[in-house]
Amino acid sequence: DMKFTVQDSTVRMVGKQIKVTDLFADPQASFDFVIIELDGFHRSVINHVSEQAYFVLSGTGIIQVGPIAYDVKEEDFIFVPKSVPHGLKGKMRYVVLSSPPFSLHDETPDHSFDQ
Repeated sequence: DMKFTVQDSTVRMVGKQIKVTDLFADPQASFDFVIIELDGFHRSVINHVSEQAYFVLSGTGIIQVGPIAYDVKEEDFIFVPKSVPHGLKGKMRYVVLSSPPFSLHDETPDHSFDQ
């Protein structure tokens, strides 16, 4: 069983079956899927175009979404709406889904979660 905690609207309750189109506002969602290994810090950024969903595969860390810092571990899921600052730190392996697909040109640095 996958267990998720609903703390506010950015954290979504997810069952055993979920459609990617259930995650994002556009019912015809186009998305990309990336697996990332983090050992340290990913600076805070603002993506002005894409909504993003993070699913932790292993490890632990913190995902900062706006003013809220979530302690995350394996099987935790965090949703980040577009235009919301977010950053990560810890030692973890995670999946990022971005819709529409990620483009570096859509992101700007944010300093709200700097070390």
